[in-house]
Amino acid sequence: MGHPPRSMQPWILALLLALAPRPFAVPSMPETQDAYEHRLNDVATQLAAQVKGSREAALMVALAYMESGFAVDADVGPCDLRLGRERCDGGRSVSMWQVMIANDETREGWDKADLFAHREHAIHEALQRVRRSLGACRAFGPDAVLDVYAGGRCSAPGELVRAKGLQRLALARRLLDRHPFPKL
Repeated sequence: MGHPPRSMQPWILALLLALAPRPFAVPSMPETQDAYEHRLNDVATQLAAQVKGSREAALMVALAYMESGFAVDADVGPCDLRLGRERCDGGRSVSMWQVMIANDETREGWDKADLFAHREHAIHEALQRVRRSLGACRAFGPDAVLDVYAGGRCSAPGELVRAKGLQRLALARRLLDRHPFPKL
């Protein structure tokens, strides 16, 4: 069941701040607590406008947290690769959802710069990939639904791809258990 964007926005913001109450330290892009909270408020507003229901919202929050820790450099770009070679998949992935772009463009024709400059495009692209992943791995059971998003393919229990997808799914489930969407 979908919820109107306005009613969902404060709840999404609460989820974001529950996971990361303080900004991830990125020396090349320092961020004050106020700026961080303002940025996450914008993220919550843009998520609320695009997600279909609390489950999808929790998945998107969990993915952003597991993929980037909501770091400012992953959100607005470019990623600070001095923090480690793995950051942003060595610069190949963009946004808090760490969308890896093949052939330097999405299906809509957006490139990395577009996804950094327009968070709503990054959210749209990540949501499309989540939805494709949810459908692609249904035959592998309910714990496999994020396998394609997290690792590029459906997998069997015990494989690294399954472990990555399951970690993200487990966080989304915990968010929903601990912070259920308020009944209207």
